[in-house]
Amino acid sequence: MAVQPFALGRAALVAATITVSTAMLSAQCGIDPNMGPNLGLADDQCSGAQPIGFTFPFAGANYDSVVVSSNGFVYLWDSVGAIPLPTNSQCCTGNVGGLLGSASPMVCGVWMDLYPPGGGSVNYNALPGRVLITWNQVPEYASGGTNSFQIVLYPTGVIEMAFGADILTRSHTALTGWSPGAGAADPGGSDLSALPLFPASATVYELFGQGTFDLQNLGFQATPTGPAGWLIAPSVGCARARTYGRGCRNGCDLYEEFPSMAFDLSGGSLYFTSTGAGSYFVTNCAVNCFDQNFVGALALTDDSLAVGMQLGFNFPYCGGTTSVVDVCSNGYLWLQSGSSGLADYTATVAEFLAQPARLAPFWHDLNPSSGGTVYFDALPGKAMVTWNQVPTFGTGTPVTIQLQLFSNGDMIMAWPSAINDATTGGAVAIVGVTAGNGAVDPGATDISAVPFSTGSFGSIPATLAPQAGSRPVIGQNFVMDVSNVTAGTVAAAMNMGFANPNLNLGIVGLPDCTLLSSIDLSIGLVPVSPVTTFTFGIPNVPALIGGILNSQAVMVDPSLSGLPAYLSNGVEMTFGN
Repeated sequence: MAVQPFALGRAALVAATITVSTAMLSAQCGIDPNMGPNLGLADDQCSGAQPIGFTFPFAGANYDSVVVSSNGFVYLWDSVGAIPLPTNSQCCTGNVGGLLGSASPMVCGVWMDLYPPGGGSVNYNALPGRVLITWNQVPEYASGGTNSFQIVLYPTGVIEMAFGADILTRSHTALTGWSPGAGAADPGGSDLSALPLFPASATVYELFGQGTFDLQNLGFQATPTGPAGWLIAPSVGCARARTYGRGCRNGCDLYEEFPSMAFDLSGGSLYFTSTGAGSYFVTNCAVNCFDQNFVGALALTDDSLAVGMQLGFNFPYCGGTTSVVDVCSNGYLWLQSGSSGLADYTATVAEFLAQPARLAPFWHDLNPSSGGTVYFDALPGKAMVTWNQVPTFGTGTPVTIQLQLFSNGDMIMAWPSAINDATTGGAVAIVGVTAGNGAVDPGATDISAVPFSTGSFGSIPATLAPQAGSRPVIGQNFVMDVSNVTAGTVAAAMNMGFANPNLNLGIVGLPDCTLLSSIDLSIGLVPVSPVTTFTFGIPNVPALIGGILNSQAVMVDPSLSGLPAYLSNGVEMTFGN
């Protein structure tokens, strides 16, 4: 941990470059606590018409009321117009078609399946000169957690939104944005974290898949520039921080792609000795390579999943640890149960790396509906999955493969009899393991060419991020965590600067690393694996408001090959209230 005040010389430099307006100093930052009464909404319910108290102009029309949905959005409504009062709460996911096709305009804070009966409240407060609609600590349906955000409408047509630190799209797609609806054209999505934006359309939106919402602790104001255009900028004077770029990756991701009929591992087996952080030393397996004591038959059919398989221990893999997996009929495991509902039969490298973490002893189109059985057995100290005499789709050639996972992180892949001759997907097969979720392609490995080692540290890079609820507020401490710090890290520093060089460091022997902050200030850290905390003291100097400072962590690990260093992603701080 390091606690450092912002160097006064740096503060003076920032102050010299900033002009602070009275409006910036007095602006409401974050969710306005003056939320008003709870509307008492049930699940999937719309309120009645709520008078705004002024005329709100939007996309060339005027509105005097809103209808609040429990699912994170409001309809704009004209009480004397021809459009009937909207009543559709729009369960259960934010979607572009619903936004564009709505009979009434929609303004969406976090449109997804929210569940007010499970806790929190949906509040409404019409004040002089503004109206506030707040979802305060409302759980996501069937997924728990809390979600806090606020929509504010002004008589000038300005839309303001503020998002709490607790929002997470756990199991639903969410949408943030607005549209006049009525068959509006789709302008394509925007990145509402990359402000300012100048969209030339009345419709603006961003979609967020499961676990991808990135507007926590942020806020913005959208000012209309005409019936079909906006200036979207961060809420003035508010402290905020955003992550950008990514840390170095030295792939523990491993794969080989086999064209039709070219599978050269049949009859063999490999032992993967864990070397930490999801990396392996791979050799031919010598003993107990195919365990014939499999008894736990799974009721898998063609293109199906067996979910919630308990390993009985925590298994470390490239990108994390798991104790519960999902088994696919098509020769692979989802390493985090529930991370995907896909039972994809077409093996592609792009999907292998982009989708959730996966372990694939033989990703190919297999069809247990036409023969054979898939087994899962959890034994003391190990778990194993066996595809026994399962035919390839369309051809019917029986395939027998087995994956054994051990509590120490080792694993065995065995292929007593395997050929990739299915009549689908070009008959491609993939063998490998990946952290997924957008893993960088490490290039194919000839897995039969043992012995070899996979990457020296995990494919999931060192990640720098603000702690939940922490913002770079003047006069307070701003706290960030560096995650995925390797066990061998012996030294670390937090580099800070006013510029982002975005410089590829391959030229100095750090391939796939990028310098994301100039080094105007460097503060030493005491590294702690897997998470190192950095606390940054910010002076109570109003002239700092609006100033921007970049930061990036750099770590030294002598166990790494080549230049023994690695870097995190960047965090951009904007000082404020």
